[in-house]
Amino acid sequence: MPRGGRRVGAGRKPGQKKGVVLGMNGARRPDLELPPALQAPDVAPGTVNPLVEPPVELTEPQKVVWKALAPLALAERTLSASKVPGFRELCLRWAYCAAFETRIGELGGPAQHEAEALVKRLEKWRQLLGNSLKEFNLTSFGKPLAPEKPKTAANAWAAIGGK
Repeated sequence: MPRGGRRVGAGRKPGQKKGVVLGMNGARRPDLELPPALQAPDVAPGTVNPLVEPPVELTEPQKVVWKALAPLALAERTLSASKVPGFRELCLRWAYCAAFETRIGELGGPAQHEAEALVKRLEKWRQLLGNSLKEFNLTSFGKPLAPEKPKTAANAWAAIGGK
């Protein structure tokens, strides 16, 4: 099957990119199923997504953050069952930053020696928190899991006329 040349539209056509799993004997293995914990839950229209509810192992401050941010991440289509560990880390970082800010306020601001050290640690945690927020498209950056617009045709002149 020819695949190249200097013609318009020549070359390999885009298609479904699917990996091939080979066994130790070199033969193809059948498609592997994801474990049920990693599969996306089927959500009927009009029902609440189960990912909105926080996992039970989170602390109370982390659960509050989860309940506030999970609907936003679901709306951006960046929270899926496979990204729950990363979202759990986001909630942990948010809770740590809030705890640092509370402790700095109790000490009376950065004038105290202990508060000064906490401010430096808070800056590092805020940077990590910002990275997590970007990962779930909860800032002005980030990408959705699936693009909203379909890609344009490779040949823009094909829509105008001809066969």
